[in-house]
Amino acid sequence: MAFYDRTNSATLDDSLEQMHLNDVPHPPRNTDRRRGRRRGRGKQAQSQKRSRSRRRRNRRPDQFCVHVVADERRIPVYAVEFKAPHKLTAPELVAGLHEIDVARDVIDQEGDTVEFYATRPVTAVGTQIFSYMHDLGVPYG
Repeated sequence: MAFYDRTNSATLDDSLEQMHLNDVPHPPRNTDRRRGRRRGRGKQAQSQKRSRSRRRRNRRPDQFCVHVVADERRIPVYAVEFKAPHKLTAPELVAGLHEIDVARDVIDQEGDTVEFYATRPVTAVGTQIFSYMHDLGVPYG
């Protein structure tokens, strides 16, 4: 099984970047604790900052896709998109909070109204919170 990072909304094959644990760069171990305090100063720290900024970063860290890799083929298992509650704006909450039937109003639906585009993230936040509560065994919200 391999994990992929979905970085944009282009086609699925174009938007997935394969990530392996062995490919993750490990920072050098600093055995001298006093030397570690001086980090952030000098040419070495500046070059570290530059090399970090050159790396491709996930612009949408709240999305990922899990694939099974078999015979050089990637087979999507599931995709997840998290929506942090603090990312919702007041206008999104006002437009998106109403009586919602998820199967009827959100899943596989398309629309072009402000209310429609606000309903999806509000529903995502609500279902995530419900899922967390359920996992923790909280009977009432």
